[in-house]
Amino acid sequence: MSDGSVDFSNFSQSPVDISTETDTNTIAIAKNGNVQAQAGAAGSFIATPPEAFDLSVSQALGKNRDYLGQAESKATLLGDFVVDAGKTFAFNFAAKLNLKTSIAHPPAENAQASGDVSFELVNTDNQRVLDSFSLAGNLNTEGGGDFLSIQKSADITLGSLLQSSNFGGKQEFAKQFFGI
Repeated sequence: MSDGSVDFSNFSQSPVDISTETDTNTIAIAKNGNVQAQAGAAGSFIATPPEAFDLSVSQALGKNRDYLGQAESKATLLGDFVVDAGKTFAFNFAAKLNLKTSIAHPPAENAQASGDVSFELVNTDNQRVLDSFSLAGNLNTEGGGDFLSIQKSADITLGSLLQSSNFGGKQEFAKQFFGI
């Protein structure tokens, strides 16, 4: 299971154009077992007063043997802001990433969950990235490569952080939340 979301509020400027896009994909194949895959994505960008959020949830569940379940989801927000030279552009945001995996019969079973909640501020005149933020994670049960990472540019200020994780074993999880 992987779910991620981001909420934007208190924009210092109003956008001149907005759009959202969502995409989901699932695969469920079972020979001698049972499998279910679900994916959902939602996005909303309101121009006045400007606020935006997106949510992406993917989950695959299997039982017995000889099955494959895969779920992918993506939500994208796009806001076009005209910021005059010398003016400040600012906003608040909260981001969440939640990953969980569980297996009962290693090594016959394995599970993987990954997610990425990120944004970029881009100067559309020259395509230069001005600021960026990324909260990413991966769980691979039972295997290696488990991680949670946070990357941000210098002008991004993070508020309160709640973080917990359990890497290793047959049940893993990783949660991270940044508040405004």
